[in-house]
Amino acid sequence: MQNKKKKLISSLLALIMLLGLIAAVQTTAGAADIQAGTPTFRLGTTIGFGGKQWAVIGHNGAGVASPSGTLTLLLANGHSYGKSQFHADSNQYSGSDLKTAMDNAYNGISNAKEKDLVKARDLAGGSANQGAPGYNPDNIAGPAVSGARFWPLSVAEADKVNEEVRKYTGLPLWWLRSPGFHSINAAFVYGVGGVNVIGNDVIWSGGVVRPAFNLNLSSVIFTSAAAGGKSGNASVNLSAAAAPPATDAVKFTMIDSRLKLVCTDAAARTVKAGDTVNIVYSGATAGESNYVSCVIVDGTNKVLYYGKLAKTTAGMTGGIVNFTVPPLANGNYTVKLFSEEANGDNYTDFCSDPINIPMTVSATTADTTPPSITSQPVNCSVTAGGIATFSVTATGASPLSYVWYRTDGTRGYDTNGGIYTNNNTATLTLTNVPESYNGYRYYCSVYNSDGGVDSSVATLTVTPSAFIADVPAINGPTSMSLTQGYVATSSEAFTITGVPAPTVTKTSGDAKITWNNATKKLDIAAGLMAGTYTVILKAVNRKTPDAMFTFTLTVKENDENDRIGKPFPFTDVPGNAWYYGDVKTAWETRLIDGVTDTLFKPRDNLTYAQAVKLAACMHQLYKTGSVTLANGSPAWYQSYVDYAKANSIISKDYDWGGSAYATRAGYMEIFANALPPEALAEKNMINDGTIPDVPMSHPQAAAIYKLYRAGILEGVDSAHNCNPGANITRDEVSAILTRMMNPDKRKGFSI
Repeated sequence: MQNKKKKLISSLLALIMLLGLIAAVQTTAGAADIQAGTPTFRLGTTIGFGGKQWAVIGHNGAGVASPSGTLTLLLANGHSYGKSQFHADSNQYSGSDLKTAMDNAYNGISNAKEKDLVKARDLAGGSANQGAPGYNPDNIAGPAVSGARFWPLSVAEADKVNEEVRKYTGLPLWWLRSPGFHSINAAFVYGVGGVNVIGNDVIWSGGVVRPAFNLNLSSVIFTSAAAGGKSGNASVNLSAAAAPPATDAVKFTMIDSRLKLVCTDAAARTVKAGDTVNIVYSGATAGESNYVSCVIVDGTNKVLYYGKLAKTTAGMTGGIVNFTVPPLANGNYTVKLFSEEANGDNYTDFCSDPINIPMTVSATTADTTPPSITSQPVNCSVTAGGIATFSVTATGASPLSYVWYRTDGTRGYDTNGGIYTNNNTATLTLTNVPESYNGYRYYCSVYNSDGGVDSSVATLTVTPSAFIADVPAINGPTSMSLTQGYVATSSEAFTITGVPAPTVTKTSGDAKITWNNATKKLDIAAGLMAGTYTVILKAVNRKTPDAMFTFTLTVKENDENDRIGKPFPFTDVPGNAWYYGDVKTAWETRLIDGVTDTLFKPRDNLTYAQAVKLAACMHQLYKTGSVTLANGSPAWYQSYVDYAKANSIISKDYDWGGSAYATRAGYMEIFANALPPEALAEKNMINDGTIPDVPMSHPQAAAIYKLYRAGILEGVDSAHNCNPGANITRDEVSAILTRMMNPDKRKGFSI
């Protein structure tokens, strides 16, 4: 026996030495590199996020641009988002190719939950070129950019980053956002780590796209190794946990309210090592990467063990999970049970709020008696529409867990949901039992940590009701009118009939319109904008068919908002200006507003947010004859973006950040689909490739040629150049709006 032990120890030592030689980052088999909360960050720590690795360059105010509760991360050496030129003709970051590449990198994050963790940041503008008065090494040239998610570092920020972290092996340079010495130069960092403030030619396409961003840490619950930090498959055997080594890359598990788990079986347990702990759960979020998982923590919240207990794909969101109690010392612990979305190496994981289950480990005092049923459920008879109950009595070591099932010849039909309540207790209750349940059979499974047992089967008998059921019906007002600016009010009362008494719900309609079951009225909160609001009510009493009722609320514009015939208000639009008539028509039809009550500012540039508003309003005016769209909340432009997407005006997001100016090409791409094809009939014969500065390879060529051919655009000069990369001004937009809505105003020409 002693010789066997010596051989085993020798083999084990040899294996440990071999593993140490192979790779320093490997973990012990059956172990998990995971800890509660976040580690102590140091600049240069590597974080896995979005399938790539990132270096920490700022934390809680230290280092680069790090608001409280965030990390600032820079794409790590060896990871790539490709290369790009800085800009086609200037070192202004707004509207640049580099900004587009940064936005595309952010939008390419496949998991919406991960995207939500990236905090928006504003980039200050107005910097002069390097070496000139007004140069600011932290600002960009040209207009500011708001709401940036991924962004390049500035010269000032790059100087704060350790040279080793700045290195990017194998490529000559990566772009910074700061202007260089000339208007066609932008600052950069050499691949070997040095910062060059003089800059490189902005049209050079070999510059690396190396984003930085702020990661919101407010919902971190666990930190684990970025690769292989958690056990892969569901198992009853938990993995011993240890904090990831300080030099290794890590990733986070974040609490996300979109993940759900219900557990009515969270009573305290007293167990010993080797026992099986059974836990009843339901309502777990389903998905290809979703599990019911747990950790065991001690009194200091140190994670001692971790494991995935059950995979929760569609149809497998409830049941019983179990695990074997690991070799814990006697004492008090907490099992934290949660729904987990485990997304793999270098991706953020997500979980529901953990459910805490107290667990005491005691080698000598634990009761190990398996459950035994002392009173079986009995058959039950009930009149249709009544209440039926089935009960079981059991003994055994606490806590006992109960799950009721229905069987139609085959056990395993879970009764959870529908008219059933108390499915996880000793007594199952059925309310408002329909006749169709006659003959259904039920049994209960009783579990504890030491075993489980099924009860005998009891049968439900349902006899017809003494009353004659009547289908539900709703009668009442079908419509109502209010004027914008109204105070909170209610509709007239509705009459609800049916036997038994129906339950009424609002199945669709604006959230400001709610059903009041006590008064049988629709309550209408203040604040609805002018427009038409449809509400659908549904009455159900388990007698088919259900009753459906449509109510329409019309909110009219206040007369004082009517612009037709009112004095034209803009003092900076003279009557002899070429665009006067276009601005006046667009204002009267509510397609465009002034910057203030009296100023239109015709030479101001248009933002993408303003462009999508105009396109959405124009589409609605064409389709319905009026504009009822109103600003959204919290982002004013969101209602217009949603409308534009729903009506196939746009199929992607632009930089909606409020002050991001639209290029002429970007504006035309949005407007090309603002009206249906029949409203943009071809007026001019414009052959492909004949617009001098718009080759057919241009990404917006199709939209630009469509508007040229329809007579909406004719170019900026006698050669009909489009100038697609320039910004578009408000007076130009007014002319385009007028031509879009009035075919008589469209231009005929040839190239």
